[in-house]
Amino acid sequence: MGTVVVASVTGTVVVASVTGTVVVASVTGTVVVASVMGIVVVASVTGTVVVASVTGTVVVASVTGTVVVASVMGTVVVASVTGTVVVASVTGTVVVAQ
Repeated sequence: MGTVVVASVTGTVVVASVTGTVVVASVTGTVVVASVMGIVVVASVTGTVVVASVTGTVVVASVTGTVVVASVMGTVVVASVTGTVVVASVTGTVVVAQ
């Protein structure tokens, strides 16, 4: 498994098949983290976050809405966003910020 930290969450958190580190903090809603090798940080989120089939680093912070990160090899940062963000089938670095 690795290291999983879940703090200050209202709602549902599912963490499965993770090698590395997962931090979920200050979340209201639903977070699913599955099939991840690397680092995932989900913080200050209201809504739904799904992180699946990722090798690398994913940071989702200060988001209101829905974020889906799937089939990614590399680094994904989603920060200060209101609405819906989908990042799929990406190799490299993706930054989504408002």
